[in-house]
Amino acid sequence: MAYNATIPKPTDALQDSQGDILDNFAAIKLFVDVDHKTFGDANQGAHAKVTLPDFAAAATFTGTNAGIYAQTSTLTTKNELYSHVTGRTDVPFTASYGDETATQGWAYLPSGILLKWGTASKTGLAQSVFFEKNVGVIPEFTEIYNVQVSTFTVGDFFAWHQSYTTIGFTVNCTERSTAGTATVGFEYFAIGR
Repeated sequence: MAYNATIPKPTDALQDSQGDILDNFAAIKLFVDVDHKTFGDANQGAHAKVTLPDFAAAATFTGTNAGIYAQTSTLTTKNELYSHVTGRTDVPFTASYGDETATQGWAYLPSGILLKWGTASKTGLAQSVFFEKNVGVIPEFTEIYNVQVSTFTVGDFFAWHQSYTTIGFTVNCTERSTAGTATVGFEYFAIGR
């Protein structure tokens, strides 16, 4: 049954158009029932959920309208939610890799902030650490705001970052008491865009 916008006609008798009107009501109910609480429900008309179709290309919005859409991400190859704000690159804010047990990972925030974390072990001063790139297509920083390093090697060891760029950072690994170089395991957390 398809919705018919041209009924009833001024010349229609009720007996002639009643079936078409009932079909229209059924079509409207079918439309409303998608992702909504149905007629007569205590929360009728409220969203039960929101389903977003997967766009083949980025959705387009008119004027300065903001929006959210779903699209398969080139980063994760999964259907992800993107936020759109005029003047900014659309952000796949549900895209991520890794979890609380992963040795490295990354995640986007809806604002476009990119978080990266990982573990490494280095020996000596001014050692280069590059942000993980071997898991799928990992997003690159275009700006980086901060890198934090935390030592996890047991004993009198210390690791701290010396400088950072959009692709990694340098770290110094020493013994805390003698300031001699040492092999130190550490975790890092980087924030950027």
